[in-house]
Amino acid sequence: MIAASLSLFVEGALLGQRPLATEKQSPVQEGQHLLDGNCVLIKSAHVLPDSLKAAFAELTKDNEFNLADPGEDFQVGDVVVHPGLPLRRLVLAGRCGDNWFIHYERGGIAHGFYLVVYHSESQRTPKFIWGGAGVPKATQIAGIRKVLADEKFISDQRTYW
Repeated sequence: MIAASLSLFVEGALLGQRPLATEKQSPVQEGQHLLDGNCVLIKSAHVLPDSLKAAFAELTKDNEFNLADPGEDFQVGDVVVHPGLPLRRLVLAGRCGDNWFIHYERGGIAHGFYLVVYHSESQRTPKFIWGGAGVPKATQIAGIRKVLADEKFISDQRTYW
């Protein structure tokens, strides 16, 4: 009787440790494959599609799209020295299949680097599907993919973009 009870306990404990076939992957695991395949890279915020600019402005809660190009001035710290400078600066953007990404740095008290991914089929409005904060700066697609594979970032929809 004790052996049978112990056997059921161990079997039940092992079943509890196995993921169910119906469980979804975590956002981090899903994020690892968002930028697979061939990508077209963009190094100027000005050439991003208007629909992506509008979606990014909505995500960042800005009235309009405002992203400095790489090397351009932007508001790095908390103290506003030059009013009107963007709070964010593009590092790298691009399209991989039906997914667009924008990798940028944001100034302020919590200066850091971010990566956001949107899904857009043909001319449809891009939909935010994934984002990460605290990512290292990456100027090539290989670096972006490494960031996703290393999982060293915060992936939380409540992040202040």
